Amino acid sequence: MPPPFAAAFTPPLLPPEEADDPPCRRRRMWKSRGGKTVPPRVTLATLCIALITLWLLPAFFVASREPVRAAAESDDLINHAALSRRGFLSFQVCNGFANQRLSIIYAAIIAKETGRSLYLPRLLLDGTQHDTSKATTLLNSDAIEFGTFYDIDVFVKGMRTAGVSVLDKDSDRSSLSEELVRVPSQDLQSLLEFGRGSGPYGNATHLSIECPLFKLDAAVVGRHREVVESVLSSLVPAPAQRASIEQLKMTLSKSSHYNFLHLRVERDWINHCMTWISDRGNCLAEDVVRAVGQHLDLKGVPRGTPLYVACDLPAADPDLLDAAMKSLKAMGYKKITLQGRRRQEREKNQQGRKDKIVSKLSRETRAMHAYYLGMDSEKYIGNSVSTFSALLLLERQNRNRWSTYYNMGGVPLMDTLPFFRMPWVFTYNGESPGFDYMARSAVLSAIHFAQVIPYCIYMGDKGDEMYQWLKRQGVHVVLHDPSWKVNIVQKYDEAKKFAKAAATYESITSLVATFMRFDIPIIHALYQYNYVLYTDVDVLFLKKIDLHSFPPRLPETLTMANEINYEFPCNAGVILYNLPSVRQSYLDLISFTMHAPGLHFGDKYGPADQGALNQFYEGELGSKCSLPENFNAKPYKLGDFDGIDDVFILHFHGPKPKHYLDFARNRGCGPFSSDVGGGYFLKLCQEGLKNLCELRLGDVPKSMRSAGSWDSMSQLQGGSGCRSPQ
Repeated sequence: MPPPFAAAFTPPLLPPEEADDPPCRRRRMWKSRGGKTVPPRVTLATLCIALITLWLLPAFFVASREPVRAAAESDDLINHAALSRRGFLSFQVCNGFANQRLSIIYAAIIAKETGRSLYLPRLLLDGTQHDTSKATTLLNSDAIEFGTFYDIDVFVKGMRTAGVSVLDKDSDRSSLSEELVRVPSQDLQSLLEFGRGSGPYGNATHLSIECPLFKLDAAVVGRHREVVESVLSSLVPAPAQRASIEQLKMTLSKSSHYNFLHLRVERDWINHCMTWISDRGNCLAEDVVRAVGQHLDLKGVPRGTPLYVACDLPAADPDLLDAAMKSLKAMGYKKITLQGRRRQEREKNQQGRKDKIVSKLSRETRAMHAYYLGMDSEKYIGNSVSTFSALLLLERQNRNRWSTYYNMGGVPLMDTLPFFRMPWVFTYNGESPGFDYMARSAVLSAIHFAQVIPYCIYMGDKGDEMYQWLKRQGVHVVLHDPSWKVNIVQKYDEAKKFAKAAATYESITSLVATFMRFDIPIIHALYQYNYVLYTDVDVLFLKKIDLHSFPPRLPETLTMANEINYEFPCNAGVILYNLPSVRQSYLDLISFTMHAPGLHFGDKYGPADQGALNQFYEGELGSKCSLPENFNAKPYKLGDFDGIDDVFILHFHGPKPKHYLDFARNRGCGPFSSDVGGGYFLKLCQEGLKNLCELRLGDVPKSMRSAGSWDSMSQLQGGSGCRSPQ
């Protein structure tokens, strides 16, 4: 009987296609005994050769893979001889979990700017800041290796795509210790200003910096969106951490469907908010916390979905926490899991080994688990002043995940990490194709210059050419048919008598189109946003816009800019909405509007939607249009600004781009050519043309100059229009 391992060397039966092979080949493999074809016997020599082969085989494969590995990972910092020519950068992290992630972002930006290779840092287990004026570092916290928290391979590969080389866990620093040069925090900005290989640190092989958190100008950070997004997407939990997170998710919901509320009610947070200096005043938002259930309901957070409430339970203010929990339950949020409550009970009862393991989790390990529970939730609600919440808001926005914050106001992290995008909403009626050329220009400029998240409330069909074009540009298109349209039809006979006063009344279609902005608060795709920017389609965006572009005191309901003469009523062509607030008054606004005679609101307030908004919200507006004019700059008013660089949005209020082109060529101005009011509108055309001729188009990409409004302006400046006598 052959030995048991002999079967490993038994060749398979000949397949049919080998039946015609030469007999000599088959005889080397098979022998015939007693009329039967059998495999050859395994001799001692054969066995020895096989054993030696098995012993050498692993070494052969490893050796053969090394050149492939070296080629594939040539951009990783594994070849130290090549790396030392560019230099190295080591750094420390500081404070809590979220600040440590931010520290890694800042270090990666410095590495990219200086062309250096990045050492992975050790991470803190307890980043509590007992003194908010001092950072918590390795000097006053236990630490662990990077790979205990995060998957190193994923991080190294992810950073490589952003052009940042990272040394893996096997990198040896000992050979560089004698060459290490420490860079004081105050020199970080100058280190970047000198660039690669120059300045006082240019020749140093290994630079070491303290925690770089918030040590770089926002302008520097703003140049590195790709690096920031790569860091955030590449910091994924190590396998052991991921397993713990998945186990926690299953305790919340067997289907892994749950929502996440990050509630800041800790005593140290309350003290922090008392000393926090900001014009926005939204740190604690105690009134909202005590009514947080109503706020979640306004945001459309489902009551039947399990809700995980994260807070540092031992440090929570009991009165504030109790009020928040009562508010949630009163609004029907029954399936609530409070972070740490079960852990506290297990520790109190001292039951079993599992309790002891859970109780030993460090502060930052618990924070990490909570962070990724928030990342994986269906809906996330946080506190925007909290760095933990703000970073989650940004990461989820990058992944198009539903996220919001309960405390209203702004996001302070936006000032140092300028990548939070603002939602921009416009409406479109498929039956009004005459506005297509302006809508296309508005969309392209919004994406390229304003860098907003574009939404279109679209009344029409998916098969429309315009619908398809908007989708190709990345616009979130929401098909919508307003419920009040039938009221417009019923009141049109009464409303059309105002057609001479405003073109809005010329048809039912135009009236429905202009009132579409009323439905912005009830569009479910927008429920996650506290503030949205609405504009008509006859606009061009000229510079980046985010929430902090506006004055610190954000509107209680909505705000608009002036119409023409810097006095009430306000112009509804550009509106900054406080969505949760106006959502509460939506039905009252609709009822108020549809009961107005002829859908007109008199000379004091104006026609149609604009008149309704001015009159209905007059108490909140205070007969004052508080939106700065540079968000609604009219061509004929550009001379009122110090320069075009001050203008965020150019609004073709009155004469449109084609009308200005008509005026330049033929001295006409479309429907504004009449001599009504002593030639008032012709004067607007003349003044607007003069200002548009001085508008610089150098920063407008050539691909955009052929689109709609940009095309009209290019013709103005490229042809004889701007050179014709005024």
